[in-house]
Amino acid sequence: MKVLVLTKPSFDTTLLRVDPKRNEIITKGVPYHINDHDKYALEISSLIKQKNPNVQIIAIGIGERESKDSMREAIVRGADEVYFIEKIPSIKYEPYIYANILAEAVRQLNPNLILCGTLSEDYISSSTHIFLSEILNWPIVTNVINIVNLTDSYIIVDRKRENIIETYEIKLPCIIGVTSGIVTLKTITPIQIMRISRDKVKTLNLVNLTFENTIEVQALIPIQAKQRKRVFIDGEKNMDEAVKTLIDNLIKEGLL
Repeated sequence: MKVLVLTKPSFDTTLLRVDPKRNEIITKGVPYHINDHDKYALEISSLIKQKNPNVQIIAIGIGERESKDSMREAIVRGADEVYFIEKIPSIKYEPYIYANILAEAVRQLNPNLILCGTLSEDYISSSTHIFLSEILNWPIVTNVINIVNLTDSYIIVDRKRENIIETYEIKLPCIIGVTSGIVTLKTITPIQIMRISRDKVKTLNLVNLTFENTIEVQALIPIQAKQRKRVFIDGEKNMDEAVKTLIDNLIKEGLL
């Protein structure tokens, strides 16, 4: 059985800076790592293999050339094979484009099950796996908090929806989006990743891609929090006057 884990290379959001003059987020020079949410999918796939030794774990990611080395972490986390698809500069990337590229990779690799996180930390997107499900015509279950059982023909999972736990039995092939916290992540050090040979990450070349670009990210602009005016109204001496002042201020601000 082949389990394909979607592992997006992402810039480390904890190291992002803001250009105060242009009011833009600076990504140049920020190191890459595997999307934090996808690490849980890798961890789950490793646990699945412990129970089912015949499982082959394949990790795949799409990114800029300089992000390829970050995919070595997938091997440290238990992947048997790792594939990297380098972004083409002429293509404007967004979730639908990612999904089309991944769909072509799925047709080549022919997995029985796809695991992924439910969110990407760089652009806070949670739709690529949904688009992929539609393109492949595979069933999908998201917000999965537990893998109950996996056989050659179906998988049983627990899914959290608000205050309800739902249990699903889904026929393979299918896509499962796991939540962060589904397991405890192993601590991985940079040295462990650096010990993995670069040639362990294989480049996957796709030739049968036919799609139209739809969206292009022009800039990353941080949302600036508005400063509070900190207006203090003393109502101890004259409550009626204080209430009138409060109402007048609310009207001026357009809140009443």
